[in-house]
Order: sequence, then C-alpha cells, then structure tokens
Amino acid sequence: MREFLKGLELDGELIDTVMAEHGKLLTKSKESASNLAEQLKTAQAELQGMGEKAKAEHYGKLGVKDEKELDELLAKLEAVRQAEAQAEADKPEIEKLRTEIEKMKADSDRLSGIDKTNAELQAQLNKYRLEEFIRSKGVTGNDAKLAAYCHS
Repeated sequence: MREFLKGLELDGELIDTVMAEHGKLLTKSKESASNLAEQLKTAQAELQGMGEKAKAEHYGKLGVKDEKELDELLAKLEAVRQAEAQAEADKPEIEKLRTEIEKMKADSDRLSGIDKTNAELQAQLNKYRLEEFIRSKGVTGNDAKLAAYCHS
C-alpha cells in the first residue's frame, strides 16, 4: 500500500497518516470479523442446542430416548409386519394341513372301530373253535362248560 501511495507522489507525512488510518481501519475490520465469527459460533451452538432439544422432545413423544432406540423399534415393527405378511401368505397352506389332519383323525377313528370289530370277531371265532373242539372230543355237560371257561 505504501508503494502505491508513493507512486501517486504523495508526501511522506501524508503517506504515514494514510497508512496509520488504514491500519486502524484494518484492525477494526479484523475485530469486527472476529466478533461476527464469535457471534456465528454462538448462534450455531444455540441452534444446535435447540435442535437437540427438539429431537429430545420428539423422541419423548414417541416414547424413545434417542435415534438408536427409535431405529431398533422401527426394525422390530418391520419384523412384525413381515411375520404378519408371511402368516397371511401361509394361511391357505395351514388350512390345507388342518383339513388333512381332520381327515386323518376320521380315518384313525374308523380304523379304531375296525380294530375293535376285528378283535370282537377274533374272540367270537376263538370261542366257536373252542366249542367245536369240545364237541369233537365228545365232552358234554359240566365238563364242556369247564373246558370252555378254562380256555376263555
């Protein structure tokens, strides 16, 4: 700057005065810029604090303490939704299996009845064979009753 003023052929005392005034203005500008930077920093901190407070209030309304807990709850919700969707998709297959189980139960009941009938028929057949055996041996009266009783 001093060289610029000398190039204008200004007097040395005038150059010193201009330079001194320029120094004052430069110092004030630096102070002002420093003050503005400090004000900006304070405002940013206040804004961040307000943002954190707003987040905390929002999380409180949602019943969580922070973003991590909110993310965990959202992940659980998504898992539940997927499970519900899978359950809905599986309903036809489940109904088909229930129908098959009911048929199997009915078949089992019928087989139990057949087994019971088969056992009754087998008992009657054994009784008939025993009676035939007793008759073939010529046993009669009380002896026949005793023989039938012993083999029953």
